[in-house]
Amino acid sequence: MIGGTFGGQIQQGHVVLGLEGDLDWANIKGSSVVTPSILGIGQGGTLNTSSNISALSTVRARIGVAMNNVLLYATGGAAFVKSTASASTVAGVPCGTLGVLPDCSGSSWRPGISAGLGVEYGFTPNWSVKGEYLYTKIVGTGVSSDRVNIVRGGVNYRF
Repeated sequence: MIGGTFGGQIQQGHVVLGLEGDLDWANIKGSSVVTPSILGIGQGGTLNTSSNISALSTVRARIGVAMNNVLLYATGGAAFVKSTASASTVAGVPCGTLGVLPDCSGSSWRPGISAGLGVEYGFTPNWSVKGEYLYTKIVGTGVSSDRVNIVRGGVNYRF
């Protein structure tokens, strides 16, 4: 993943409150084998599914404790993922083939939630480095329910 972050924060004593947003390009891929069902009844066919998350964005509140140049914080809020999913039969026949299966692919932005913890160190009055962990759960339907664990680092400039 690679991307950018924007936001603002205020500090009162040792307490820091902020709002942060980010947009990241990603190339997160996954695959699985599923047996589709309706109301818990299997339909007899097995599908090979694959998914790709190409972008991830979050808008989160942030609360932390500042100790000299170090900020320890918790964060949480909304997440949005651009994902693509497709499927084919185990025999390799793609969905959408006439007489086999309806089209089994799609691409969309999907909403979710994100929460995590982080640490930020200010090495000058305007520059800092940070590391954070985010757990992101995306709302899904059908065979897709994305959960993404993200460990990332960054460099921030404050105006």
